[in-house]
Formats: sequence, C-alpha cells, structure tokens
Amino acid sequence: MLTDGRDLVAIISLEKRLGVLREQVADRIVAGQIVSAEELAAAEQQALLGVKRDFYTSAVRQVIKPGQAMSDDQDHEARGQRLAEDALWFSHRGLLAIPLVGDPAFAAPTAPTTAPIP
Repeated sequence: MLTDGRDLVAIISLEKRLGVLREQVADRIVAGQIVSAEELAAAEQQALLGVKRDFYTSAVRQVIKPGQAMSDDQDHEARGQRLAEDALWFSHRGLLAIPLVGDPAFAAPTAPTTAPIP
C-alpha cells in the first residue's frame, strides 16, 4: 500500500515538473525562440530523472520496502501505476502540440504582394 502511494505521488511530482517544462517552452515560443526536439527530450528526461532521484532511492525503500534488496533502477522498473504514467505522458505531449500565438512554426503565410490592376 505504501508502494502504491509512493508511485502515485511520484506521478503527481512528474506532472508538476512537466507542467513547469511546458510553461518554459511556452515562454520561449512566445518570445520567438524555437525549442528543438532534442532540447525538449533532454528536459523531459531531466524531469523523469528528478522523480527517480526523489522517489526511487534506497532511503525511500527502507521505509516502504524494508529488507527488500533491489537497485534504484529495479525499484523504478517495478513501479505500479504505469497506466496513469502513460496517460500523463500522452496528455503532456498533447498539450505541447497545441499551437501558441507567436510560434513561428504556425505563423500564417504572408500574402504575395500584387500590383493593382490598372
């Protein structure tokens, strides 16, 4: 039961981190700066690593799984609530796909200039 609670709080923490990331991306887009796919992937990876660092450690396992020997990576791989985490990533990517005012990728094409007909 404690493990499920930890996993749910980890998902909430991941959503908070990804929300901050989406705000940073939106700020850059509105400022006219392009965010590359590589930058976005690296920032998402940092958010996930932060969650792993905060919730899937030996100190946390001592409280919720005393006496169970596993690595931090094994603990993270054995987490529950994967469906909720998948839904979180789906929502995150869907929110990022919404066009924002000022995004150069969605700028309206300029109309060609034509000379007036005499």
